Amino acid sequence: MTFDPNRPNSGQSPGVFPAQNQTNWSRLKAIINADHNFLDSAADAQGAHNQTTYIDRADPASLLAGTDSIEYGKTATDGTSELWFYDGNNARQLNWREIQGSVVIPATYVNIAALPANSFGTIQMWNTTGAFIVNQHGTFVTNGSTCYGYAQPYNESSTDVVTTFISLANTNNTSGLNLRGKSRGTAGLTWQYRIFYRLK
Repeated sequence: MTFDPNRPNSGQSPGVFPAQNQTNWSRLKAIINADHNFLDSAADAQGAHNQTTYIDRADPASLLAGTDSIEYGKTATDGTSELWFYDGNNARQLNWREIQGSVVIPATYVNIAALPANSFGTIQMWNTTGAFIVNQHGTFVTNGSTCYGYAQPYNESSTDVVTTFISLANTNNTSGLNLRGKSRGTAGLTWQYRIFYRLK
């Protein structure tokens, strides 16, 4: 089914237009229905988005008259599609990439997760120890070959005493692009983690 912008054709008999018009309208419905809720009868939900599908593009340099912003997809340096927003002056990335998992942290440095080169972000870690949830936050940055991590431990309990937290390797004890950590306190616990990052 192919849309034909030359229909109706004034050089043809009006009798052939109904079938041609049905083809065109069916094609238009399929195009709209790809992302929108196309209903044959009027309803409050008509035209609402079922999804938003993007074709990656370069950062815009201007806006069309009467518009205020653009949300769009853009290809990152590693070929991954990312979500961006342009406000008429600046382009800003909207999404963070995520890595999640669990790792046993001993009293010596171990790899937590491998990260892309030239990235930056945060890590959130937690484990359940007795009656307390040990919660830890950290940041990191990578260059072309090394990951540098920085730990920011949270209080373990209302006593304001941190008895177990994770140090993240930054200058010493690094291992390529791996974010590494070791236990300061109780070793051998299983830590859950969520890493959020962007490419530089």
